[in-house]
Order: sequence, then C-alpha cells, then structure tokens
Amino acid sequence: MTGFWNPFLEIIRSFLKAWRDALLSGLPVKAQQALRLVDLPSKIQVDDLSEVNQQILAVAPDKEIAFILAEKLVLRHRIFVPEAASQDAKSVVHLEAERIMPLSMDQLTLSFKIIGTANAGLIAIDVIAIRKSTLDLLQTSARKLNRNVREIFVDECESWSKIVVAVPAVQRRKYIRATLIVASIAFLFYILSTVPQLYQNRILSEIKSVDLEIRESRRKTEAIAGLRRQVRAMQSLSNAVQTEQKKARIVDLLVQLTKASPDDIALDVFRVDGTRVFVSGSAAAPENWVIDLEKNPAFENVVLSSVRGGDEALGRRFEIRFDAVWPGDQTSTKEPLS
Repeated sequence: MTGFWNPFLEIIRSFLKAWRDALLSGLPVKAQQALRLVDLPSKIQVDDLSEVNQQILAVAPDKEIAFILAEKLVLRHRIFVPEAASQDAKSVVHLEAERIMPLSMDQLTLSFKIIGTANAGLIAIDVIAIRKSTLDLLQTSARKLNRNVREIFVDECESWSKIVVAVPAVQRRKYIRATLIVASIAFLFYILSTVPQLYQNRILSEIKSVDLEIRESRRKTEAIAGLRRQVRAMQSLSNAVQTEQKKARIVDLLVQLTKASPDDIALDVFRVDGTRVFVSGSAAAPENWVIDLEKNPAFENVVLSSVRGGDEALGRRFEIRFDAVWPGDQTSTKEPLS
C-alpha cells in the first residue's frame, strides 16, 4: 500500500512546498533574515569542484547553502523491486547498489527516492551514488569559509526526480533545527495552556474570597437582625413596664385621693396630664377638702380654681388642680406616695 499512496504524498508535499515558498517570498527581507529557521538557502550549482570556493564566497555570510550537484558528479540508477520489499527500501537499495555500482560501497554515499508503482506489482526507486570524497570536499570548503550547508541534492531532469543526499552532518542540523522548532512550539502551547489555567485559578480564588465575604456579610446581617429583634422586644417590654407603672401610679393616686376625701365628695371629672391632675365635682365644703389635700404629702401646688354655690342636697360645684408626687420624682419634703 506504500507505493499506492506515494503519488498522493508527492502531490501534497509539492503543494506544501509551493505554499511555504509563496509565504516566505511575501515577507520583507529583514523579516526573512530574522526567521533564520525558515529562510531559503542560497543555491549553488556545482559543475566543477575546483570552482566551489569562489561560488561559496559569492554567498552572503548569513545565508545557508544548498549544493545542486551536476549529473557528471553522481551515478543515477532506477531499480524496480516488489511492492512488499518497499517496506524495507533502505536494505533493498543497498543490496542492489552493491550489485550494479562500479565502485565499492565504502567509497559511496547512497540516497534514494521511491517514485511509485511501475507495473506488475513493482515499485520504481531512483537511486543516486556520490563519492564520499566529493561530499567531504563540499562540506569542508563551506566550513572553512564559515558557511552552513542546508542540503545537498541532485535536481530533477527529464524523467529523473529530485533526490536529496543523505549527508549525516546536514541531517543532524536538520534534526536539531526540527527539534528546536518542535520544542519551541510545544513550549508555546504549554505557555498558552498555562496562562488560562493561571487566570482560572485566580478567578476561582477571587470567587472563593467573594463567597467568604458574602457568607460573612450574611452572618453579620443575621446578627444585626437578631439584635434588632432583641431591641424591639426590649422596647415592647419597656413600654409594657411603663404602661403598668402608669396604671399603678393612677391606682395609687386614686387610693390617696380617696383617703383624703370626705364622704360627701362627688367627682364627675378626673383627668391626669403627666403629674398635673384636674378634678371637678361637688361637695358641701370644698375649701376644707383643699386644706386637707395640701397637708397630704402625695399632692403639691393644690389650687381651688372655681367654686360655685348650690343647694344643700347637691353641695357646691368646684374645680381643683394639683400636682401628684410620684415616687422618685418629688423634691418636696413631704412623704411621697407609698
């Protein structure tokens, strides 16, 4: 099944490459220089190894190099293997190269590319072989001139496809670069995933704090409501006590007034305004009753305000005003009401 999907993978790879090149070419020059990891390398067409140094010097120091090897510097061969054998293409290519290549494998570096299904269940593989001395010369020259080699490849021509040479040093740099990119992306995703968590923890902490404050406020509100109920209960009790005290004072006043009154006294009006008392009625001798009231320590400022004559049966009409001396309120030397 690997050979079946290869054409589709090549189409996808070509599309992604074209899309990448289009994006990079649309960036400003300074931005392309800043993005060293995705910057396009400077291509050098290698036809003659004696001219490599001059070609390398023509490249800017901050640019990476991609060597394009001429046909005369490589050995090309296309082999066909069963589809099942493509699962271990590296071993198959190595065995086939030992059989068909004119030089020893110790002197060559092999690279290959699976082209796709040919016919009769066979897979086509393009194989190139390059002298190790050639690759060493290219890398040494670039290193001496402080240039980095991005890749070394044989370009496509006629029916042959482009094949990148598997150079260990270049591959290591690619792996390191890819590792750094993946690590950076992973770190970025970690930061992006951590920031919301930090904000979430902070929000949860604030919610918890607000919840505690709400509970404390409710507790204080309930306590205040309880105090208000106690105050109302105490006020009601105080009012009841004052009412009872007032009733008790009125009763004591009537008792004292009854004790100090002769038998012929008839009251038709009895009004109390604070400590001031107003009475009116009829009696045979209201003057004598006023004198008796003045002598009683329960009454002060006794005034006979009106006396009118009457018959012997009904007596004389009178109006009397006086101050009642309540227990604890008097300043008189008289004894207060008991």
